[in-house]
Amino acid sequence: MLASLVLLATLLAGLLAAKSGAERRWSGAEQRLRALAAVDTLVSGWLSPDGSDPERVAGIPIDDTGVLPGVDGWRWETAVLDDESAAVLRCRVVRLSVVDPARVHDPALLTLDLLAPLPEAGVEDPNPGDGADGDASAIEGDG
Repeated sequence: MLASLVLLATLLAGLLAAKSGAERRWSGAEQRLRALAAVDTLVSGWLSPDGSDPERVAGIPIDDTGVLPGVDGWRWETAVLDDESAAVLRCRVVRLSVVDPARVHDPALLTLDLLAPLPEAGVEDPNPGDGADGDASAIEGDG
């Protein structure tokens, strides 16, 4: 009888631990889905023709941060990544990160890499010295 109770208690403890882990994963997945929906709205606004801002390259804020709309406490951040292949295309990679400051161990909920054109010649680069000054001759056509 005692062995049966020990086996039942062990089984119950295992089920509770599995349930707890599944709930944590489910909660994390729901957070990422909320972040994804908010990022979709945010990036759509950046890339819409009427959302143009002269301080931005292709509407994407460079090395900037802000509050993620529709989600309390979450922030977005952008940073330029060094990428020689993007520079050859006369572009740069801008990483958009969604951060939840309440998450202690891993505050980043979501990251998205965007390809943004380099500023046109004669237009001041809002992020000089990022190393993205590649040779565009490889993509020039005879068009």
